[in-house]
Amino acid sequence: MSSTKPAPGSVEPRILQPSRQSRRALIFYADEMVAKFVKSLIGRFPPNARWDLYRAIGVMLDERLVGGVVFHDYRLEAGDIEITAAFSTPAWCSPAMFRGILFYPLHTLGLQRCTARTAESNTQARDFLARLGFREEGRLRRAFDGKEDMMIYGVLRDELMKGFE
Repeated sequence: MSSTKPAPGSVEPRILQPSRQSRRALIFYADEMVAKFVKSLIGRFPPNARWDLYRAIGVMLDERLVGGVVFHDYRLEAGDIEITAAFSTPAWCSPAMFRGILFYPLHTLGLQRCTARTAESNTQARDFLARLGFREEGRLRRAFDGKEDMMIYGVLRDELMKGFE
């Protein structure tokens, strides 16, 4: 992490570690750093994604950034936000931890749903989304890169909150 002081009005990045023994931690208020890292892992963001306003939560493993979730395309009228996520290792994750990350938009912001888009061929991401409780909601033919179909997934707040009961 940079040792430079934050700009006036900005917030210092914060790291949340569940316990001293935990190898995992979440990093907040480091939006640009986390978004750049996610983009470096996936190569590009989903087509037509709006990045004028976004937030990100990073995931650290053994004090090293290993991935993150970027929240973008906030649609207030629909109570929806889109997520883009990528990780360099699966060791960081558990469904409970990812649900905790999604607690931010669905509880803190009070939104009704989260949306995720992925390529049809990305079976690892599609399986992970399904394990988290996301449902396949649609297919946009050849919309991922002009050749491959884009799959749309969504989860509602009450569906996700069942995981916290």
